[in-house]
Amino acid sequence: MGRLFHTELVTVAPLARAAQRADALGGEPYARISRSSSVQVLAQVEEDDRNRRSPGQGGAVVSQGGTLVFERAALEAAGYTPTAGDMITAIAHRDGTGSRPVRWYVQAVRFSGKRPRGRRADLVICPFGPRSPSRNQEEGL
Repeated sequence: MGRLFHTELVTVAPLARAAQRADALGGEPYARISRSSSVQVLAQVEEDDRNRRSPGQGGAVVSQGGTLVFERAALEAAGYTPTAGDMITAIAHRDGTGSRPVRWYVQAVRFSGKRPRGRRADLVICPFGPRSPSRNQEEGL
């Protein structure tokens, strides 16, 4: 079983995909995104120590990202399944103290770490970044 080091309490606001309304003719979602109630899960947070620069209209734009690593058992206990577009709203110590607000978005979900019998992955790896993968506006934020 995979072991995580220096875990922190991560607060996530999942996308409410079932509540997402779509255009009847085009089948595309409307411009507003709704989110489910927040979930708190222990995860290993690995922030990039190097800042990436990309060109922007007013000069170089510094973007920051990183990776969240969850244990699958912790996700199942919390009843949370990560998906691209979920918003990370806060990071705190394991005991819930020292919370700092963030606005990161899960960009992808990968699985890693096999059990000895090779049944399924123990770890869920979620790269995150400062922008949502879509251009939709956040509702109520």
